[in-house]
Amino acid sequence: MVKELESRDLALAAVVGSMYVILVALLPVISFHLVQVRVADALIPLSSIYGIPIVVGVSVGCLLANWIASPWGIYQLTLIDCLLGSLANLIASYTVFLIAREGGLKRLIGAGLLANLIITVIVGTYLPYILKVVTGVDVPLWTSWILIFSGEFISINILGSLLVVSLKRIHGIR
Repeated sequence: MVKELESRDLALAAVVGSMYVILVALLPVISFHLVQVRVADALIPLSSIYGIPIVVGVSVGCLLANWIASPWGIYQLTLIDCLLGSLANLIASYTVFLIAREGGLKRLIGAGLLANLIITVIVGTYLPYILKVVTGVDVPLWTSWILIFSGEFISINILGSLLVVSLKRIHGIR
């Protein structure tokens, strides 16, 4: 049975999407390039509590944030970042939703690590191409993956998990 879309869900998706855009726009220096801690990605684990509205919010938010705050200066590169970055968030957030919507901290941590890997593989694979075009610097794929993984680990696995645990404690959710 398909759940009817509620106005609460739309509002939640819009708020989370807006928060995502604001966090990226306020912190562009650490939201782009190889060495990044995209603080906005700490919102991804919220899908374990609030479900599909978060998946939609972080995906659309990423698309808009990458379009608005992109440092690339070339339309085609910005478009690649918008589409593939938001696809990475969609898959990562939906994965967290599926794995961690029921269960405790262990499932949240496992889902967060999987989300981290998904974003690392997608973003870490296309970002060296963008950097090569923009800067002329050839970045090895393994370097890109290590750096993206590290930043996403801080965002998703540390900040995001702390956010989820705190919200669950505030709302009395197990």
